[in-house]
Amino acid sequence: MVGIAPNPRGVPQIEVSFEVDANGIVSVSAKDKATGLEQQMRITPTSGLSPDEISRLIAEAETSSQADRRAREIIGLRNRLETLVRNTRRAFNEFGNLLSSDDRRVGQQTLSRADEAMRSEDTNEIQQAIDLVQLLANDLTSVMMNMPGEEKKA
Repeated sequence: MVGIAPNPRGVPQIEVSFEVDANGIVSVSAKDKATGLEQQMRITPTSGLSPDEISRLIAEAETSSQADRRAREIIGLRNRLETLVRNTRRAFNEFGNLLSSDDRRVGQQTLSRADEAMRSEDTNEIQQAIDLVQLLANDLTSVMMNMPGEEKKA
């Protein structure tokens, strides 16, 4: 804005408004409240996006979409593994003593590997951990079903 009288900082009070229309044209007006001096300016875009820029933006959006799908898949698998590990660990802590010592050792290793797989970005590694924990859960269910009646109530 031209013609504002020199004043200490913060003294001039200027009212500024911006408007943008659907075509990207920006209208700016500024008014000095003390003097009533007003100026307006119109800014029109010189050009839109080039076809190459549009193609690049579309490609970036598709890449982001693929990355989002992969992230959603990993999160879903991790959540599934986390729930399975939590439930299997609870059963293992309560009924793992019914397994053979070798099966207990394998069970502990399976749960430890599953904990590591929950931090992985590899969907195959997470899925393998789910499969192994599921096998452990099945083994625990089997030994619980075969225990004498009094112990089942514990």
